[in-house]
Amino acid sequence: MVSTVFDAVRTLTPKRHNWRICVRIARMWNMTARQGHGDTSSLELVLQDVHGDCVHASVRSVFVHRHDKHLEEGTVVDVSNFAVAPATGSYRPTEHLYRVNFQFGTVVRPRKDDQSIPRYGFGFKTFSDILSSDFDDRFLFDVVGRVSSMGQLEQRVDIELTNEG
Repeated sequence: MVSTVFDAVRTLTPKRHNWRICVRIARMWNMTARQGHGDTSSLELVLQDVHGDCVHASVRSVFVHRHDKHLEEGTVVDVSNFAVAPATGSYRPTEHLYRVNFQFGTVVRPRKDDQSIPRYGFGFKTFSDILSSDFDDRFLFDVVGRVSSMGQLEQRVDIELTNEG
């Protein structure tokens, strides 16, 4: 399925404009406007290629309706005609230096899933990694643990995880 006509996610930079990637939608979620009424301000994606490399992608609200029919978590798609910009923010879903921004002319084509692209884009961290003084907390990560206690549900919930390994 993935041939040399596709660019590797790790090579994406803003210096080119004719990228074409074949990726699995590893994660997908709606961002809502802070002061809105639950309206979607953007659709956020984590895209993973055949090499296991991931990149964050955003579909602004004005383009969501144009692209959402081909965007489903777990599916494989061919994406072209998108912009690449520096990844910014306090909490970033991938460690890629750049992010993909869907535009009006972005083309999304469903692809047959031949299982060559990993199904899940987990980025597990150990407890020792997380507690390390040089741990970079700008990036979101996955953990496996057992919830040993949980505070009252309010604006924020404190959860304590127990390391079992």
